[in-house]
Amino acid sequence: MLQPREYVLYLRKSKGRAGIARQRRETTKHIEDIGGRIVTEFIDEDTTAYAKPGQHAQRDDYARMLAFLRADQRRAPLGVAAWHTDRLNRSTADADELIALAAAGGHIVETKGAGTYDLSTATGRKRFRQDAVDAAYEVDHMTERIESAKLEAVAEGAWLGGRRPFGFKKDGERHKRTEAAAVDAGTNAVLAGVSVNQVAREWRAAGLTGTSGGELSEVVVRRILLRPRNAGLMVHRGKVVGRARWLPVLCAAEYRPPKGTPLDAETEEAWRTAAEEKHRALVALLTDPARTTTPGPERRWFGSGQYRCGYPLDGGECQRPVRIGTGSGATTGTRPVYRCSGEDRHVVRDAVLLDAHVQERIVARLQRPDAADLLHGDRSDEAPKLRIELAALNGRLNELEEAFTDGDLSREALKRGKEKLRTQVEELEERLAACVSVSALEGLAGEPDAAGRWEELDLHRQRAVLAALLKVTILPAPKGRPKGHRPGGRYFHPEAVRLEWLG
Repeated sequence: MLQPREYVLYLRKSKGRAGIARQRRETTKHIEDIGGRIVTEFIDEDTTAYAKPGQHAQRDDYARMLAFLRADQRRAPLGVAAWHTDRLNRSTADADELIALAAAGGHIVETKGAGTYDLSTATGRKRFRQDAVDAAYEVDHMTERIESAKLEAVAEGAWLGGRRPFGFKKDGERHKRTEAAAVDAGTNAVLAGVSVNQVAREWRAAGLTGTSGGELSEVVVRRILLRPRNAGLMVHRGKVVGRARWLPVLCAAEYRPPKGTPLDAETEEAWRTAAEEKHRALVALLTDPARTTTPGPERRWFGSGQYRCGYPLDGGECQRPVRIGTGSGATTGTRPVYRCSGEDRHVVRDAVLLDAHVQERIVARLQRPDAADLLHGDRSDEAPKLRIELAALNGRLNELEEAFTDGDLSREALKRGKEKLRTQVEELEERLAACVSVSALEGLAGEPDAAGRWEELDLHRQRAVLAALLKVTILPAPKGRPKGHRPGGRYFHPEAVRLEWLG
């Protein structure tokens, strides 16, 4: 077969663009040296040519090149130019596809590194197939070596390599203190009720970036916080396979020994156990299907979603969360109010006056001499029992759904049952979160200037303190205005609000 005068050039790099320019330069010169020229080129970046036996590698521009060759109507068939055969194929399936196309269309394959392949001849096809087999073997053998090394590293609990993980140094095992502290504090904050979005904002405000310099978005921060490696756990192929060689970044402030002091086995075991417990609590919270994960409006009111409706109902109380809304009166005008989120809207209360009342009580509690005890209550033994109770309640929720699907339960009965169980689930989750060391009260409890510090907190932190410290239930208001009320002014019934301290 005659050497063609015109060629298509195929360029490929498994990772990045580095090397593409060199392939183009050297291959183009080789084609010009043999009297040909390049008429067009096809480039696949960050793309492998390797595929499992019998399968084709997914390469967009390679597929376009084959389509271009099939559609070409030139009298003299185009040649195919590449830097080396392994740029074109690393699988016999892809090699056979190109062989069939080239043999039928009369296309010569010309490479800078491996010479000419005339695929219309048995010898040319044999050489091309054999070179593809050799290229596939090279990848297979390299993969086996890497996998063997990884399995050995997994057995030792060692880092498997890759990009530096946030919170760790380049070796993937020693802590990068500033980032590690942010991960621990961020975990504590989310467990205390702060949103991941707020944690991301605080990290960015502190000047933190991703390990490649990228912005720490809510999605990125959520992924970082959910990593098992934060608790000193080893992950292989997406599953936790045991404890890692590195120490947890979670709970480091509580358990890390002073510089120069060795870490004894008993302290390390306590550290790892506490970190794993905290990690499990965070995963349960952030992966709860009932948790809203789609972006929505930020909370702008202190008690929205946290205060509860205390309207008497079926021998108990409604206990639905209240939401912010707008109310109006002949003398008070339009004002923000909290309303029960149920259809009947059992209770309505002036939001500004209620928030002021609750915050005043919280600050008074934080200023008491015994407030520091709130930080040290040991409820760790309660966590396993609560987790079992929580699993049982979630199981009952599933049973209700199945009974409704099977026709054994009406829609109304399903609704009532789910509402009752969800209230119990929420209470257990709050108690479970309280069993984990959280930072909501740090710097507040027992401080003489708790009132001043409270005013400096943003709304997310204030709401986290509320969740950690107090359950607020809005009761039906008594009829009439309180004694001393002045006509035209707002009024508030403190006795129609029940405050239950959680610690």
